Amino acid sequence: MYYYSIASGNPEGTEFDLVLQHEQVFTEKDFDKIAEEAFVYALEEDFKKSGWTSISRPETAFYIKEFVGKLGFKALHFSCSYYIDPFCGKGNIKSEELKKWINRNDNTDPV
Repeated sequence: MYYYSIASGNPEGTEFDLVLQHEQVFTEKDFDKIAEEAFVYALEEDFKKSGWTSISRPETAFYIKEFVGKLGFKALHFSCSYYIDPFCGKGNIKSEELKKWINRNDNTDPV
């Protein structure tokens, strides 16, 4: 079995990650094509059902799971998480306490 992952985020940093398993090995190019087709399917289906959609909505992951399931992928794990990018996403952080920690003078870690 081989493992694959399809994930997405938004400017606020929240994201989902869908971990998949398949018996077949896919090249990076082939899997990228599958992932992009899955996103198109998911956005179309979500829009049809709810009247709006977003690439980083957790609901999108459920439609992606449906699409790749038809191609023989088994969904092993779904997670919704918070991702912080201190270089590009610093302006999107809402927590003043978190900003204080990130901006400390004694902080040698980029985060």
